Amino acid sequence: MTSARTTTDLARRPGSLPAWAPWAMAGIVLITILAYLPALDAGWIWDDNDYVTENELLRDFDGLLRIWIPYQTPQYYPMVFTTFWVEYQLWELNPRGYHAVNVLLHGGNAILLWIILVRLRVPGALAIALVFALHPIMVESVAWVSERKNVLSLFFYLSAALAYLHFDRLRFRPPESIASGGHQGQTPWGWYGAALGLFLLALFSKTVTCSLPAALILVMIWQRHPITWRRLLPLAPFFIVGFLLAMNTAAIEREWVGAEGEDFAYSFIERTLIATRALLFYPGKMLWPEPLMFIYPRWEIDASSPLQYLPLVICIVIGLACLEALRRGCRGPFVALSFYAGTVFPALGYFNVYPHLFSFVADHFVYHASIGFIAFVIGGLAFLIPQPRVWIALGVIVLPILFALSWRQTLIYENAETVWRDTVEKNPDGWMPRNNLAQQILRRAEAARAAGQEDRMHVLAIEAKGHLEVARDQRPQDPSSLRSMAEVHRILGDLDAAIESMDRAIEILPDWPPFHWERGRLFEFKGDLERAIESYRIASEGARTVPEYRRELARALLNAERFEEAARELRRYAQMNPGDLGMLLTLANVSVEIGDEATAERLYRYIHDAAPSDQERLAVLVRLIRLYSQARDPEVRDHASARSLAEHMVQQFGGRDPSSLLILASVHAEAGNLDAAIATAERAAEAARSLGRTQELQQIEAQLEEFRAIQEASRTEP
Repeated sequence: MTSARTTTDLARRPGSLPAWAPWAMAGIVLITILAYLPALDAGWIWDDNDYVTENELLRDFDGLLRIWIPYQTPQYYPMVFTTFWVEYQLWELNPRGYHAVNVLLHGGNAILLWIILVRLRVPGALAIALVFALHPIMVESVAWVSERKNVLSLFFYLSAALAYLHFDRLRFRPPESIASGGHQGQTPWGWYGAALGLFLLALFSKTVTCSLPAALILVMIWQRHPITWRRLLPLAPFFIVGFLLAMNTAAIEREWVGAEGEDFAYSFIERTLIATRALLFYPGKMLWPEPLMFIYPRWEIDASSPLQYLPLVICIVIGLACLEALRRGCRGPFVALSFYAGTVFPALGYFNVYPHLFSFVADHFVYHASIGFIAFVIGGLAFLIPQPRVWIALGVIVLPILFALSWRQTLIYENAETVWRDTVEKNPDGWMPRNNLAQQILRRAEAARAAGQEDRMHVLAIEAKGHLEVARDQRPQDPSSLRSMAEVHRILGDLDAAIESMDRAIEILPDWPPFHWERGRLFEFKGDLERAIESYRIASEGARTVPEYRRELARALLNAERFEEAARELRRYAQMNPGDLGMLLTLANVSVEIGDEATAERLYRYIHDAAPSDQERLAVLVRLIRLYSQARDPEVRDHASARSLAEHMVQQFGGRDPSSLLILASVHAEAGNLDAAIATAERAAEAARSLGRTQELQQIEAQLEEFRAIQEASRTEP
């Protein structure tokens, strides 16, 4: 049997891919695509709205530039959002394209992993790559569009590692290699630049990849290279850049995402208990991936319980065993498990990450780190059992099982509701899945209401209420659950209970504008316009960049006939959203109401020119004609323009449209030309009579009688 020392000595000389490598690569991609076929028909789930479907930054070139500015996106991973931006230009919001890219990236990662392992002469390289491609614990990272962070960052991470290994090999190539012409003409520093550039792209995709320079040191240990300052110095920029961007991510998690507060107030000992239990959790799930959950139960931490220190003891024992094996020359276990532990370290609990609010572990946390544990298991077995026939037999048994498990797991990601129903079934006491499932059910309830299915709406609301009550029992002060419960009460007709629930949510998060907007909506449903306006105002002032809140405030002010204030809010809204012609038309109408006729004229003309359809232009033209003929402001009143526009409109309809003729008649009347007004109104009546428009004819005849009465009155005046 080959000794450990002999094996790692061989690792110092890079392995080469076999002649059948292209076929193996094609096979890896094909089997990955087949395993993830259900994902191609999957839809959008949690966080996909913030990342893609409701992300306005994906719409135009200005958004592409803003993606690279911190605090413009949910997390500062600009490469991820750049890929989403490109995809939006290609297939907009068709989820199939986004899922296909994730699947292809995962297959590409398996290929890159195989190439690196072959070059490092790791035993069982192809088996490691295939297990990585097919293991169901990867499904969360591949089938969830928002986890593009994982698949994209690992692609750049492995590419950077491959480039750096080539740089290191060229830089320290033996003299006999130079003399024989090996790598002749190749400069190592070109590969170094490529490695650093790819590493930056990896960090801009997800900063968990900051572990790459440490991983490269582990590779040097595996290859038995001397760990000298000359060899380590090129890694210094990698460590510095990785550290800075990792700290930036940690700050964003605290300040922007919300990973701070009482829920994250753990001592160092408590965080260590969380970390060591998580370290053992993932290998258990990789060895026995049943059940896998989107959100796992969040265990309780009790530093006073001796039993909770058992994972820490186990981790210490394993660590000491790896160090002893390293001392004896067996470097594989130390390298593989150190890679696993070091790569998963950012998600272990020493740094605040938002998902720890509801679970200390998640499948997507271990996507990169899983490589180390898979290599430890398969590489160790390959070293102990080198017979190819045994490995073929194991592959025939294990790979189809992993394929089937991944296929089954992928089906869960059909849509958001299927994800949360599966999670609730497996984690019935979890408050977050209960709350999120309730929100999905409430969306269906709203759709039922829109379709006029009142009974179904009430049934769905009662189902959502049951889930929210479980969530409330687990976490009574969760503002999101309180907001959802308010919606349930609204649907069931109890507006007082709905407002009370929103008040409790606002007590917990007083500065959160959406809650104030929601309370305003509830007050408006109740008919309390003044309190609705107050809530809408708080929401709009708290989120000055959200035009929808300003629009709702203006609408409520209009309903309360507070036209001056409504006009002011509409002007602010128009500055934020100048393309909303409907609200600009409302502002023009309100401007007429408050006597600002000059502003109304300017807006009517702008809307008329910008309106996308003839029907919309006609509606604005009618208002402009009336403004010119009836304006109180002499600077705006212009009978000649009103008559010219009205005559042009009559001509557009061939002179036989009753409505346009009646408008022209009114313009003549406003100008004092009653003879022309009566004659034009008579033409309008004749046109309506010939077209059989009885109701319109009655209106025209009434107007005609009014014109005649005015004319008669003017003749009898002294």
